[in-house]
Amino acid sequence: MLPRPLPALQTADKLSVEVISPPDDGDVVMAAVAAAVVPGGAAQQSSRLELPARRSVKVQAAQIDGQLYTYLQFPSETTTRSGYQVERRNIAVLASRKGRLYVCAASARSDQFSKQKRELLLRLVDSFRLV
Repeated sequence: MLPRPLPALQTADKLSVEVISPPDDGDVVMAAVAAAVVPGGAAQQSSRLELPARRSVKVQAAQIDGQLYTYLQFPSETTTRSGYQVERRNIAVLASRKGRLYVCAASARSDQFSKQKRELLLRLVDSFRLV
């Protein structure tokens, strides 16, 4: 039996890769969360992005081909200028090399999140490797 195909990405889904400097406070997990929630380091003027609390970020590390990868799962919220609150589910991975942090993050709106969407986002993030 062939595996069930994964759902397609939708226009509200996001995938980004950010390269950032390590934070002064040493908290690379929250630096990666900030890079995932606010790609490019600047919020759009039309919305307010909220970073999740550190306690709501699930963290798991894995050593793959000699490189340490830290996998993250966390919720985030955006309040649009018109007052709508949009919740997202985020799945990300971070790795460091030569004094830089590399963050690959995928997310979907919570109302469009399903078991199949989670699997798709996990596959996208799991495919990220530094070479």
